[in-house]
Amino acid sequence: VRLAVRREGAAQPLLFELERSEVRLQTVSSAILENGYGYLRIKRFTEATADEQQKALAALVERNGARLDGLVLDLRGNPGGVLESSVAVADEFLESGVIVIGDGRRLDARFRMSATPGDALHGAPMVVLVDADSASGAEIVAGALRDHGRATLIGQATYGKGSVQTIIPLSQGQAIKLTTSRYLTPSGASIHGQGLSPDILMPASGGGASAHAMAAPGVDPMVRSALQYLRDRRLGSQLARVGER
Repeated sequence: VRLAVRREGAAQPLLFELERSEVRLQTVSSAILENGYGYLRIKRFTEATADEQQKALAALVERNGARLDGLVLDLRGNPGGVLESSVAVADEFLESGVIVIGDGRRLDARFRMSATPGDALHGAPMVVLVDADSASGAEIVAGALRDHGRATLIGQATYGKGSVQTIIPLSQGQAIKLTTSRYLTPSGASIHGQGLSPDILMPASGGGASAHAMAAPGVDPMVRSALQYLRDRRLGSQLARVGER
């Protein structure tokens, strides 16, 4: 494909030769915050996210030279995506128990998805960062990890998108996208319309989702607060209870 781009400061359009190919978006990024503590950011949930997360966690352990003492999972600005992918992400940190419940009028709109044995962090404490743009699949992960006592939520109240849509094919290639059920957290709480309230409320740093997406984890104020919380947990759980429910 030949692409012509008009750019400010250039007298003539710039020409580029592009080759058509499938676009694969990287949804997971990672970093070592300091010795023993890792950081994972998940931008959205696609079919590849769970595999990306497994590889990112393995890379963090390799860079750290040992198991992690704690992890910050950043779901700020995450709008959700593929349900099965978000369930698989939560499953990585849970040994057992329900992850999400679907409740609807019809029998086929009711479902229950549960964790399988195995915790990638071997019980190391977690903080999940959320904000007003964390929605749907991000809320499923955050809700499941908190309900099972696996993670502490820090940030702002989440978006509150807890409905499930089903696409029903019609004639002549048309279809209806119909809401058929709603998500419930393992404790039975509805996400829709109210979202999740964080255990520790922190004001937004400003700039919306794009601002913290561009900031390096090591200088992000909320990430630094989450790291301090994890450090305190190692010294004694009583030190890390400030602001918790």
